[in-house]
Amino acid sequence: MATVVSGQQSKQPPFVLRPRFLVPFAIAVVVLLGAAVYGMVRPHNHVQLSGPGATGKLHWSNGVFTSKAELKAWLHVHGKSYSAFAKAHPAAVRMLPAETAKP
Repeated sequence: MATVVSGQQSKQPPFVLRPRFLVPFAIAVVVLLGAAVYGMVRPHNHVQLSGPGATGKLHWSNGVFTSKAELKAWLHVHGKSYSAFAKAHPAAVRMLPAETAKP
């Protein structure tokens, strides 16, 4: 609000955008827009990661089991039975690959 002193109004300098404030802001906006555009148009031939068990391997307790026999042996060493494990974790058992007949 302007104050009147002896009949004169005080003049306030006009608001001016100075380059020292505008340039860093503009750089930040350009970087963010560039990241957004790259995210939308990046090549889609990158590697798709699959979830655990999708490759026929069961990742369980810092171990990777590729057969029922490996899991049974690990459970036996840890004092557990395979049948109890299969009842408690049916989804984990389904992740193991099917046993193949050996010639």
